[in-house]
Amino acid sequence: MNNLGKRIIVYYSKFNIGGAERSLSRMMNALCREGHTVVLLTKYGGGSCESMLDSGIKHISLAPDNDFICKHGISSVFARCRTLARQAMTCVKLYLKRESFDLLILGSQGASPTLPTAVFDPKLTVKCIRNDLLHCNGREHGIRNIKKYKDIIDYYLCVSLTAKESLCTVVPEVAEKSLVYYNFLDIDDMKNKISTANNPFESDGKVHIVTVCRVSDVSKGVFRMLNVCERLLKSGYPIEWYLVGDGDDYSKLWDEVVKRKMTDSFIMVGKIDNPFGYYANADLVAVLSYYEGLCGVVNEAKVSGAAVIATEFSGIHEQIDHGINGWIVDNSEEAIYDGMAYLLDHRDILSNLKNTIYPSEIIDDKSKLDKLYKLAGWI
Repeated sequence: MNNLGKRIIVYYSKFNIGGAERSLSRMMNALCREGHTVVLLTKYGGGSCESMLDSGIKHISLAPDNDFICKHGISSVFARCRTLARQAMTCVKLYLKRESFDLLILGSQGASPTLPTAVFDPKLTVKCIRNDLLHCNGREHGIRNIKKYKDIIDYYLCVSLTAKESLCTVVPEVAEKSLVYYNFLDIDDMKNKISTANNPFESDGKVHIVTVCRVSDVSKGVFRMLNVCERLLKSGYPIEWYLVGDGDDYSKLWDEVVKRKMTDSFIMVGKIDNPFGYYANADLVAVLSYYEGLCGVVNEAKVSGAAVIATEFSGIHEQIDHGINGWIVDNSEEAIYDGMAYLLDHRDILSNLKNTIYPSEIIDDKSKLDKLYKLAGWI
């Protein structure tokens, strides 16, 4: 069967910048470039990641955005009613068109399939499982939805083996429909960003440590990063730690950095479009999350040839072979400090970790497309 010219719709809540959104945009772009019709359907428009989509991808939002609740003094009750009315009207218009789709991709594990399946009646419906459901924050909502809608979903695309194992543990009845499906990377785009990025560091004799993440303590552990940085400085290590990203805890973390008088050593860069100059020129990239699915920052850092230290989280052993292409430590502040101090004391080991050794099955986007086509019966 010819795999060209299929109609694919992707459903997501709001397409903001994050690891899930970046990998999903790369997947949609790859499908669009293969000649398929790709549509992104979101509950709310205005997401900051929408600009990453190829121009050939159509975007439909059920409401302009979900921020007007706090704007112009509109009451939350009235704003919610207005949002629901706009969503209902858009759904009616879409339903009357009765466009058919070959594939529906639910981009998050908590997404409900009822609206897009009712409106578009796809031939195949798949759901992405992006986290370790035994440990991630907010897992109860995702697990409830998986159990509630398990008969509607044809397959679950788990971004790591750990994510798959956790899904099969909490909802064993979907085990036969679950498979490991790694995120899209778009290596060519990453390499282009590396080639066009500038070195952000001065040749000042300092060890430059980089963390790229959403500034959220509940998942990324940003405050314990600051604690570790402070301990390393007090131990005499000549480090500068750069935190690249934005998020809910940015202001609170900045206040703490100022309070500890660490603005010259723990440098909060904020959100930037191209972090690859930081990856490629760092002495060490620190990925110290409490939990992940399959960490996109590790992917980007290793394509850049960076040395990576990471905590024990979902999928990390599929990405990092300890002591070969990275360093893995227990998921605690004490273990992070000990691991980083060890690497700073053994610069030869740290230097050897700066390589592009990485599993081919994670890098090869073409094989991921083929896997999806076979799943859908297109080849």
